Amino acid sequence: MARWQEIEALALIFLLGFFLHSSGAQVAPERGTGYSLHPPYFNLAERAQIRATATCGEDETGRPWPELYCKLVGGPAAGFASYTIQGQFCDHCNSSIPSKSHPISYAIDGTERWWQSPPLSRGLQYNEVNVTLDLGQLFHVAYVLIKFANSPRPDLWALERSVDFGRTYEPWQYFANLKR
Repeated sequence: MARWQEIEALALIFLLGFFLHSSGAQVAPERGTGYSLHPPYFNLAERAQIRATATCGEDETGRPWPELYCKLVGGPAAGFASYTIQGQFCDHCNSSIPSKSHPISYAIDGTERWWQSPPLSRGLQYNEVNVTLDLGQLFHVAYVLIKFANSPRPDLWALERSVDFGRTYEPWQYFANLKR
């Protein structure tokens, strides 16, 4: 190897080491193989754009629409405007009232607020609601954590991904309550 190639290689290694140190990436020694790169984990959803095909408290055009929803798992009533109907905790959604609004942005804001899908009392077409999270670029995803709030998990659902900016989607992971 020529001397300038050695200097170039050392400079590249130095820059890579500087980048890893300044980016917060962790470098851990591997037995017998030198070092391996362990980049930091972070929540991609916090920086993403999110949308839903329907939301409780909004009509099809996104205008405020007051409606009743109930938790299927029941529970005690909380607050002044909540009720218990046949042992189920119920409340109203309305996107024009901040305390009764449950927009899709709440699904990824890192707080205890939640997005609420429309109740099935609005129609069976709301048995299927799509949530799209646009990460804006291609990522290698290590973990997917999805937390369901006010209702039981869906019995069957699929996580799909697109690598062509939402033109097409393909199943990425399937989820089911029971093996069938």
